[in-house]
Amino acid sequence: MSSGPSKVSKGRPPSDVWCNHMIQGNMQSRGHYSATCSYCRQYWRQGRPQVLSAHLANHCKKCPDDVSLYFAKIVRKNLAKEEEESADEDESDYPNKRVRQTGIKNFYGGGKIEKGRSDELDRALEPGYDPPSRRVLNGTLLEAELSRVNARVNNELEKESNFTIALDGWTDPRGNSLWAFILLTPSRKEYLLQLEDLSKNLHTAEYLSKVINDIICKVGISKIVAIVSDNAANVAGARQLITNEYPSIINIRYIAHCINLISSDIVKVDQVKCLVKRANILTRYFKNSTLASTWLKEAIDAKNIAGPGQS
Repeated sequence: MSSGPSKVSKGRPPSDVWCNHMIQGNMQSRGHYSATCSYCRQYWRQGRPQVLSAHLANHCKKCPDDVSLYFAKIVRKNLAKEEEESADEDESDYPNKRVRQTGIKNFYGGGKIEKGRSDELDRALEPGYDPPSRRVLNGTLLEAELSRVNARVNNELEKESNFTIALDGWTDPRGNSLWAFILLTPSRKEYLLQLEDLSKNLHTAEYLSKVINDIICKVGISKIVAIVSDNAANVAGARQLITNEYPSIINIRYIAHCINLISSDIVKVDQVKCLVKRANILTRYFKNSTLASTWLKEAIDAKNIAGPGQS
């Protein structure tokens, strides 16, 4: 018995994101399905391959490094393809208003110029130019640039070792608790590894040490030699927990923070308070009197005093 011809599916081939990286859900529209990240379990009601690729390249914290790097190349390749296609279009016809903007690093927001005035300036400098839309700038261009930077940073970090992890936290004007985790190299370069909003969690030593430990595992324990932060009780406790788990990592606190604390204790002494008060009186006198300030400058020049005294 002869079998009939096998059916060949028509249309675009499935994107690489569906190969073990995304869980395909129910069909939402023709050719479009819901999606769930296989690593962090983030859900999309309608999973577009471009958005899913950008997630794996730039945003998924649990995605393996090799997978992130692979999709970072795909994001950059897709942007390059769009630029190549746009370059073939007639210079006098721009049906797609994103074609002239080739990269986010070449884009400027116009400073304080109003949106309409900024567009007029763009067209005066280059007739036919249309700035990218907010969606294109915030989506395609930003994701491609982020992928490019991440890939470059990863390549540079692979060649080095003996890193120091620095961390600090602060509260923004909206009351969110933001924490930055920075990687310091022996050549004194700084790389922002992670910027986290930890407002939903209690900042205990145990919790912070868990966040730090995740970063250490991602970079590689063999490449970390020290961890440095201020000496707040919870952060100091987190540093201690890390060094207890990894004895090869040196526990360091900010020298500047130590000096600041020491200075704060010193100025509480009565004799020092009196000295500072009198110094402030002298400073205000010379700042408020133009004649006295002139005499002071002449005396400084006559004595050849260099440095801060000249100001």
